Amino acid sequence: MSDAYDSTSLDWQGEVHHTETHTIDDGTSTERDTYGGSATIDYPDSWASGDDDSSVSVSGDVFQEDRTSISDGTSTETSTWGTEGSVDY
Repeated sequence: MSDAYDSTSLDWQGEVHHTETHTIDDGTSTERDTYGGSATIDYPDSWASGDDDSSVSVSGDVFQEDRTSISDGTSTETSTWGTEGSVDY
């Protein structure tokens, strides 16, 4: 590859996902739905400063979790929404 081409090329890679988990532990049932994705952009080494890596990665999830606990004949339901994410460069 020529230097001229290297100085202008970018590579993009990404994914989107959905997962469902169901667990039962010590009288608590947990159901969790997670939606998210990730992307990595590789850019030319000539764009990086110093010893920096020539890529940046971003990922994130949005989740909804329902828990049902039964203790002494009483059922307690809890619903939680949240996010998780990261950036690596």
